[in-house]
Amino acid sequence: MLMSDPVASLVSKVNGPFTLSAFTIVALGAYIASRIKGRPGAPQKPLLFLAILIFLLGLTPSILSMYYKNRTSVYRIHLSAVDEEKKLVSGVTFVSSVNGTITPTGDGNAELTVAKQLLPSDSTLTIWASKDSAFLFGNKEIRLGNDFSPESVIVLRRSEDADARGLVEDAQGAAIPGATVSIIGYGQEAATTDKHGAFVLNSHASKGQSVSIHAEADKYKAVDIEAIAGGLPRVITLTR
Repeated sequence: MLMSDPVASLVSKVNGPFTLSAFTIVALGAYIASRIKGRPGAPQKPLLFLAILIFLLGLTPSILSMYYKNRTSVYRIHLSAVDEEKKLVSGVTFVSSVNGTITPTGDGNAELTVAKQLLPSDSTLTIWASKDSAFLFGNKEIRLGNDFSPESVIVLRRSEDADARGLVEDAQGAAIPGATVSIIGYGQEAATTDKHGAFVLNSHASKGQSVSIHAEADKYKAVDIEAIAGGLPRVITLTR
């Protein structure tokens, strides 16, 4: 049987599961509609019920396919790090709050691959970036949606809130309480050692940076020493 030109054109475009499903629904719907029109005296509820059933059955494969595709979707997040002047920073280490694979793709760039089913319920993750040798750190929270290849730029800054800790002792190793200790250049923020000779200072530097500490006490010679911000407590010995 020869098909009319419009029908033949429609059939020729049926080349995939979704278009095939749609074509089947339309064809069956048209058939049932013609049957209803051709039999005005016949009960129409069974035919209407059949039409709805066919429609739902026709949509089921598409819905299931979209559901499983959604569950197995993978995000590929393009990461880059810049300094406060918006210049690309190379040699950066990236860490994600969600288990995934981070692959370097070039200076200051990387790609995080993570499966959608691994995300928390709010589809949010945090990326940390750092360059320890330059004392640069940064982080950014990302909420993922329908874009499976998003880009995220993390601004790196110098952290200057690491503590400088230590003990002030005499030549025999006894604690010197009441000694005055300060970061050179920040004398107005000087601290006084407690009964154990201990002190804590804001170093105004990033963890791992070297800072200069000044210490003095009555009847002792003042000294200047180097310490590592955020490192182990530094023992400062004062002599008479």
